[in-house]
Amino acid sequence: MTKSVCTFVGNPSAISQTIMDVTLPLSIGRIEIMFLLLSLIAIFFGVVYSKRLRICISYLVGQGIG
Repeated sequence: MTKSVCTFVGNPSAISQTIMDVTLPLSIGRIEIMFLLLSLIAIFFGVVYSKRLRICISYLVGQGIG
């Protein structure tokens, strides 16, 4: 058991192959997973850039009012 886990961890192609074997029957699910990953990335970037964006917007609004 431990040996197979070590082989599994030490072999990235085996991991990707296993992921493929798991996701292949769920071809629709795989697309959904892709969308989920993309949305998570979008949320992450949104959180990172929202502070800068807010500063920019408040600056622009301030300039517009001023």
